[in-house]
Amino acid sequence: MEWNYNETKPQGTLGEFINCIWWENYSDIYPHNNKHLLIPDNSIELIFTDAEIQRYFPLTEEYKIRKSQLAGLRTTPQNCNVTKSPIIGVRFNPKKFYLLCKTEVIKTINNNLEPKECFGQSILDLEKAILKASSQQERIYLIESYFEKYLSSQINNSDAVFEKIVSHIDNFKGDCMIREFPALFNTSASTIERKFKKYLGLTPKKYSMLVRFVNQSFSVKKEFKNYSGNAGFNYYDQAHFIKEMSKFSGLSPKQLASLNIGIQEVFFVK
Repeated sequence: MEWNYNETKPQGTLGEFINCIWWENYSDIYPHNNKHLLIPDNSIELIFTDAEIQRYFPLTEEYKIRKSQLAGLRTTPQNCNVTKSPIIGVRFNPKKFYLLCKTEVIKTINNNLEPKECFGQSILDLEKAILKASSQQERIYLIESYFEKYLSSQINNSDAVFEKIVSHIDNFKGDCMIREFPALFNTSASTIERKFKKYLGLTPKKYSMLVRFVNQSFSVKKEFKNYSGNAGFNYYDQAHFIKEMSKFSGLSPKQLASLNIGIQEVFFVK
């Protein structure tokens, strides 16, 4: 029996901020396969669960155990131990998350935080309601209602230039010339750098590399056996390709190609 992954996409303005609301039953189908290597996938997720999730962060050599949590963008792999599938999750649009987050976005990078650190005390009421709800439809309604109200109360002003640059990087799958950005977007390199660090927690170069890694990982999972040179991979050469794959995943391309991606299958296997 295969596990089920489900998602629904909010409509209207809310859909600009939330990519999807999701739920799955991986741990129910594979109860003895609860240890996962999570590689960067360009996702920011608010996870609601009544079970503990243990994460190991190689950069800081920390173990963190939390129940409900905000998992920020990853630029390095994490080891994650999940004994029970989350009740439901919210996946945010990285270029809009800064308008929702009450803490410095850089604090969320390669980290997981208590939800109230990011959204304030009111998120605890949402969590209680979600834990009591009897259906996913009810939970979806609760989440959408909460964030619609939350958005109406926010006073953060959006930064159109920053969001245009993020969209540009996403549209070109990370294969961008950063030095061209000042002319393309009529602003200085230092201003662009400052905006990215403030609103995304990463430099433009690092974000471009992350987006490129995620997109190339799709190809690695499908095409590695036929790969030769750097054709189609948008890297200088094979050595550069291997180095960057290893930097983000901790694995060689061959290891990544054969990795059982588990709960990240939705990202890396199409």
